[in-house]
Amino acid sequence: MYRYFSYWGVGVGVLILLVASLVLIISFVTSYLLSHRTQVLTGLRRVLWWLIGTRLWRAVDGRARKRFPRVYRMLRKTIDLTTAPGISLAVGISLSIVFLLLFLGTAFDVVFGIDVARADVRFMYLIRTMISDTATVWFVFVTRLANAATILTLFALIALYLLLLRQYRWIAYLALATSSGYVLFTSMKWLFLRPRPSDLNLIALPFDPSFPSGHALLSVCFYGFLAFLIIRKLRSIPLKTLVAAVTSLLIIVIGLSRVYLGVHYPSDVFGGWYLGLGALSLVITFFEVERVFHFPGLTAVKDLKYSKKFQTYYLTLLVVSIVVFLLWSRPLMNEYTQSRQVQTVSAIVDFIPQAHTHSENLVGRPMSPISFIVIADRGRLISAFQAAGWHLADLPNVRNFFKLYSNIAKDTQYPAGPLTPAFYNSRTNDMGFEKETVEATSRQRHHTRFWDSGFRLQGVTIWVATASFDEGIGIGPEIKFPTHKIDPHIDIEREFIFSDLQATGLISESHKVPIVPPEQGTNAAGDPFTTDGWAYSITLVP
Repeated sequence: MYRYFSYWGVGVGVLILLVASLVLIISFVTSYLLSHRTQVLTGLRRVLWWLIGTRLWRAVDGRARKRFPRVYRMLRKTIDLTTAPGISLAVGISLSIVFLLLFLGTAFDVVFGIDVARADVRFMYLIRTMISDTATVWFVFVTRLANAATILTLFALIALYLLLLRQYRWIAYLALATSSGYVLFTSMKWLFLRPRPSDLNLIALPFDPSFPSGHALLSVCFYGFLAFLIIRKLRSIPLKTLVAAVTSLLIIVIGLSRVYLGVHYPSDVFGGWYLGLGALSLVITFFEVERVFHFPGLTAVKDLKYSKKFQTYYLTLLVVSIVVFLLWSRPLMNEYTQSRQVQTVSAIVDFIPQAHTHSENLVGRPMSPISFIVIADRGRLISAFQAAGWHLADLPNVRNFFKLYSNIAKDTQYPAGPLTPAFYNSRTNDMGFEKETVEATSRQRHHTRFWDSGFRLQGVTIWVATASFDEGIGIGPEIKFPTHKIDPHIDIEREFIFSDLQATGLISESHKVPIVPPEQGTNAAGDPFTTDGWAYSITLVP
């Protein structure tokens, strides 16, 4: 999956398709389970009995009987696979174990996984390329739906409503689901002590550690169990499916909002989801097997009959309270800027040994080496390429990529089509340029990506760039998706770009310098390339 997201042109589509697919899968599974409950229980019973008959199970069963006799007898008495509660308990505990293992795997990657750490940082910079005022307002609203204060306010209002209906048991389990979320995310955060992504945030950073995401975990525990209660109350299977789909979408979008706003890494969100699903599975399991785990005094009584007028007033009060609270609890906003440490060199020969030599993919794997080192301010660099007949590439956002894909499908022109961002020293490219061929189609183009290297020569920015030629559309060796395929001889594109710039008369000085030995490699899509390892060092006329 990393290699798809590393190729941002595909990554935008993959992200949208992934969210939509998850919601559709959850909706389908929910609908099927509700419509075929008897058949599902029968199938689960057969699977469980088959597992019990395996040699591995018998070995584990024998060891457990000898080492933990009391616990073994209690579990054997409790988990009766001939009854629905027994099957529910077995399945629920199994699901909890699966999600716990997924959480532990994510935690291990966070602590020891170099690739995950690299991917987290680079993915955050990718998200920065799609920032817009509209998206920020939307994600700020969504993220407030899982703030601790919002959850507590909603819980109090819902608990009051259930109290009037004397649904004490529902209140108790909703409290259990919510409190377990608080306890889990608080304890895990201070156990792992992962720092927040401090230089990428659009809102003020919380003071607690980053892993796992409390918003992701709480949204699963609170909204997930609330959806479960609503689904139990509804009679219509389509309505139950709709509730499951809307809740799933809400939980996913809340998690995405934490990454977009720059207060959590993607792995924080996944960790929160996994741990929340594990806790939710246990709470729902204990709720369903009430004949086994019965808490005296919490038995639900017959619903009291309140008038529709009363229920309308109360629900109106609930909605108004939520809106007022969300408006009142607006978080402190930050103006995002890509901060960087600037270093000064006295000559370009001092820069080359300190510079990163290659662009990178999402997990930091080197891709093509730099082909240009340009000393110029931003405005002069743009005007030089425009004088050479090149276009400044449009921003790589969803709208522009859909426009690009549309032009590719119709085989028409898009002279300033967006480029898939690449990484240099963990950062996405600052800008890119492209030029059409005589074919006048978006399927074929010359292009180059530029990064501010973070170095200055006599106060002027030193830019680095890669170059390649998109010769057509095809399925990439690694990216199994239609995308641009490059000409493997990237040095030809380097010479083409230099020739165009030289023809403008805006180059005051140029040298060809060795950057790396001759090498072969692949880009983010898996297309091969070969290069002699040299680059042009260019100083533009001020």
